[in-house]
Amino acid sequence: FVSVIPPEFSKNILKGYKAEVQAQIDGMFNYRAAMVSGYVTAINAHYNSELMQQWAMKSQGMTSQALSNLISPVKLETHYLYNNELKSIWSTGTGLIVLVMLVAPALLAALGVVREKETGSIFNIYASTATLSEFITGKLLPYIVISYINISILCLVALWVFHTPFKGELSVLLVANFFYVAAAAAIGVLISSFVKSKAAAALISMLGTMIPGIMYSGLMMPVASMSAEAVIEAHAFPAMYQLEVIWGVFLKGQGWAELWLNIVILIGFLLLFWLLAVLRFRKRVNG
Repeated sequence: FVSVIPPEFSKNILKGYKAEVQAQIDGMFNYRAAMVSGYVTAINAHYNSELMQQWAMKSQGMTSQALSNLISPVKLETHYLYNNELKSIWSTGTGLIVLVMLVAPALLAALGVVREKETGSIFNIYASTATLSEFITGKLLPYIVISYINISILCLVALWVFHTPFKGELSVLLVANFFYVAAAAAIGVLISSFVKSKAAAALISMLGTMIPGIMYSGLMMPVASMSAEAVIEAHAFPAMYQLEVIWGVFLKGQGWAELWLNIVILIGFLLLFWLLAVLRFRKRVNG
């Protein structure tokens, strides 16, 4: 941000003439640029109000209180909902749970299945009587259990270490956490069907989950402030729905009435990724 003040600025103000100031704002990041523009506009309006008050007090002989009541008849009282102490750790701390538990289950599941490919033990499925759906489900269950324990521990850390308030229904959080980590693990199994090395599985899992988790979940920027294309991408990934659940039950005091649709969508993601993984492995068997 650069403020350009012309040489005759002070003289014009003292003579009662109009003075112009230029604000140059970096537009590379539109969200930050819009926020800075709002601050600059508010500062300019406040300075203009002070100049008007000084002029009126000198020319009209009005008191500062009477002039303040005349210029600003409406008094604004700001109240912060859901996080009235404005503690960022309450929102970012719980929001990072969503990011961590999207990346970790996918990475673990992808590496676990690919390791069997590298060692050749995965070919045992060809000689067994287990169907591919049973095989995929069996591969998912251990990672779901481990990840569910992990996300439960992280939620307890948010409560006991960060002292984040919990205002909603516990059952909503428990159910949503299960289907969220299950969907994340299913992403990992699906990724493992496309690669043959652990290095490729790790890279794709990290990039394929971390970038959407950071950019399109609403953690860094509200989804409503994103472009139309970004909003579509946000709704096409489970992180946004789980973040609404986490913040809803921790900070907003929401329950099943408000968040049931998010849980249904998380179940839909789980079924979708599971089905795609089954189809991918079926194609590799037939091929």
